[in-house]
Amino acid sequence: MHDICLICNHDRLDPLKGYEKHHLVRCNSCSFVFSQAIPSSEELEKYYEGYGRNDYLSPKTIKKVFKTTGFQTKKIQSTGISLSRLKSSKGKSNEAPISEHSTDERLRNQAENKWYMKAAKNVVNSTLTFTGKGDSVKGWFIKK
Repeated sequence: MHDICLICNHDRLDPLKGYEKHHLVRCNSCSFVFSQAIPSSEELEKYYEGYGRNDYLSPKTIKKVFKTTGFQTKKIQSTGISLSRLKSSKGKSNEAPISEHSTDERLRNQAENKWYMKAAKNVVNSTLTFTGKGDSVKGWFIKK
């Protein structure tokens, strides 16, 4: 369970009325709403199984959705490509894209432990952000 706000680190979190069973809380300092519960790898895998390649939202779509709901885009950044998804879409693997033992997770661990892998990852992510491509996107938005 998260004990502090994911945005401002404030420790006063109030349950969001009507969403208690989903563990949604609102930060008393910055008003950020998030799930206090942290799902396990198994829960995430079960939830996302069946999501195909057609579930991808482009940075342009994400910006539009947030703009129409009253948010200002501060930054959108591509954070990588999924080799697991690429292999399975080509029929070369039936590996789960979200798994502690996936090709993606092994590469992530290597990149964190070796400076040259981390540098290569940064170059790839910068290129993906510049071209608007990639499997994963991080976004920073501010409520107007």
